[in-house]
Amino acid sequence: MPPEPHTPPPQTTAHRPGWSGRSGLEALAAFALGVLVTLIGVEFASRLRPDPAEADLAVLREVRDLIDREYVHGTGSEHLIDAALHGMLEDLDDYSRFYDREQSARLERETSGVYAGVGMAFVPGRSLAQVLFALPGSPADRGGMQPGDTLLQLNGESLSDLPQEEARRLLSDDGVELTLGLRRLDGSLHNVRLTPEAVDNPSLRHAHLLDEASGTAYLALTSFSRRTPAEFDAAMAELSELGMQRLVLDLRGNLGGVLDAALHVANRFIDEGELLITETRFGSDHHVARPDAARHKGLPLVVLVDRDSASSSEVLAGALQDHRVGVLVGERTYGKGTVQTLRRVSAVEGIVKLTTSLFRTPSGRLIERSLDGAWDAGLHVDVEAVLDDEAHTELRRFLARYSPPLEDHPAIRAWEQESGESLMPEPPMDGQLRTALDLLDGIRPGAVATAD
Repeated sequence: MPPEPHTPPPQTTAHRPGWSGRSGLEALAAFALGVLVTLIGVEFASRLRPDPAEADLAVLREVRDLIDREYVHGTGSEHLIDAALHGMLEDLDDYSRFYDREQSARLERETSGVYAGVGMAFVPGRSLAQVLFALPGSPADRGGMQPGDTLLQLNGESLSDLPQEEARRLLSDDGVELTLGLRRLDGSLHNVRLTPEAVDNPSLRHAHLLDEASGTAYLALTSFSRRTPAEFDAAMAELSELGMQRLVLDLRGNLGGVLDAALHVANRFIDEGELLITETRFGSDHHVARPDAARHKGLPLVVLVDRDSASSSEVLAGALQDHRVGVLVGERTYGKGTVQTLRRVSAVEGIVKLTTSLFRTPSGRLIERSLDGAWDAGLHVDVEAVLDDEAHTELRRFLARYSPPLEDHPAIRAWEQESGESLMPEPPMDGQLRTALDLLDGIRPGAVATAD
């Protein structure tokens, strides 16, 4: 017998209005039609309600076109785009910024730790440019420039006849060879050919052994660039060879810079635990110390800070304070507890600096001055010592200068003895530095030292 036609087994289904009594084919067709109608409806609705981003762009275009047509002075589209970007970023918070082409070059110099030049540090206050020393590895160093060389000519033109801005431009014109006419300390005249190039711009300006007997060293970080970790490690190795037994780390006037550089320095003194906590809209990151990186763990340390110590310098000072590996001396810090990320905008040759996270010190302190939830603005010092205006000005003048490399010290000392001048930059012995040295000697603030 032929087999009977197949009959599907009965199924128990939930009741679906409109499907009852229809064949499977009819139901499928109805479903497909419903999907098509829905898609058409969504497309139609989207056209009635345009994308908010497109609406925003339409407003900007309308205003731009109005300016193009009717602004009394007229202006170019490039200027309008720059102005819009400046306004858009600066309205967010105190730290987000747009940097145009010229501003981006300065920002790159600050964060990269390099600049275009020949690498000469001059004696301040001279009517003619007199070289104090050449930065190691710079064109001036390779070209044989010596302490005391006085520049007389640039490309055959008397330096006294050149406007200062023109002289600076020539000395920083990357890749263009210069002929420098100079007079040495012994009176001899020389011509030196130098070509400006990318030169290290040290963020670590000063490293001294203040007292050989006690091994007291002094090191000043004026900012944090991508080159700071290498500069710091090299200086600490040099100071250790000279007999460093304890350290004064000066962060006064340090406005910050590259975050990773500050964490690197912190890790040199802290061997375990958190160095920093950063918080974004999407969660938090915990930056943890690596035990093998703590080369200077246990080194007696005093950290100098003031009201201008901000951002990455507060990251470093806060970590050292929370882990109790360094004593903070000076004034309460600025209170910048946010992190900015740099993004290049190639279409306009600019850089966007955008606040992307807040940070907390290892103990959880939120120090950003603009936030209601902050513990307090800035870091409170362990020992307060306030400078008067005159001492503050002298300190800033010193920190703005460069100290010569160790190999140039004998020549500069001989020059000082012959001329009777003070040429070597020395940290001013202000009240904050004296307090730091007293603490390292075991003298409590306000105590009177006595001799047996």
